[in-house]
Amino acid sequence: MNKLAVVVTLYQKNFSETPSADLLITAAEKNELLLIIYDNSQETDNEIQTNKNIIYTSHPENKGICPAYNFALQKASELGADWLILLDHDTKVSDEYLSALLRGKIDGFKAVVPQIFGQDTIISPLLADRYISLNDSQSIQSGQTEKPIMAINSGSAVPVDILQSIGGFNEAFPLDFLDHWLFWRLNQIDQPYLILETQLKHSLSVQTPSAMSTTRYASILAGEALYYSQYNLDEFSNYRKHLMLRSAKQFLKFKNRQLWRMSLKTLIQLRRGK
Repeated sequence: MNKLAVVVTLYQKNFSETPSADLLITAAEKNELLLIIYDNSQETDNEIQTNKNIIYTSHPENKGICPAYNFALQKASELGADWLILLDHDTKVSDEYLSALLRGKIDGFKAVVPQIFGQDTIISPLLADRYISLNDSQSIQSGQTEKPIMAINSGSAVPVDILQSIGGFNEAFPLDFLDHWLFWRLNQIDQPYLILETQLKHSLSVQTPSAMSTTRYASILAGEALYYSQYNLDEFSNYRKHLMLRSAKQFLKFKNRQLWRMSLKTLIQLRRGK
């Protein structure tokens, strides 16, 4: 059986209300995995019975998911786990998914990811051989692949030793685009990925951009601008083109007039090299 650690990052939700709570608690109590619950909530009443396989830690200051992942990586290493699985509190995992990671032949892969669907569209994993856009990106079939991919954090499993070799999770990305950075970095490692046949459902805010709050969009803008200007430089010019088109679409179609102004301001700053 593979030695797994699972980190679930909570925000304004009791762990008992999360869709995978019972499955994960049961697996931890059966000594099948180490469960790490990292609570970023300000006002919830989480009463969690901890033991050697269930760790709970509260951080109401909410500095994002990156600190949660690095905390979990440290605990996974200290307690002898070989793999770290990343889960958002709203991702529902299945017995099939957990069994594939617990009992499947996953040694030798640099990451194992399920197929993630949002609004009946596959949103992860996607081929990362060009600029990634949900409107114009190729999904990739299940099985082993050595092609570059990008997958969302939630549901991804990565070997602890590989995460340590890249220095853990990049604190420059407290929330948004941490997944882009992670898989950009994993794509540089000469090992294959394993894409499971298992399908999970997940909701992405970028799939409903017109309903996005100004605060949420500011976080996404900051993450993607940093990612393309400092890390994935090969796609920097394409990012600026897409940002210009996005700003025009926001101007023409969105009621929230701040969104296109924010896009345009970021575009101007990138062109000036700031």
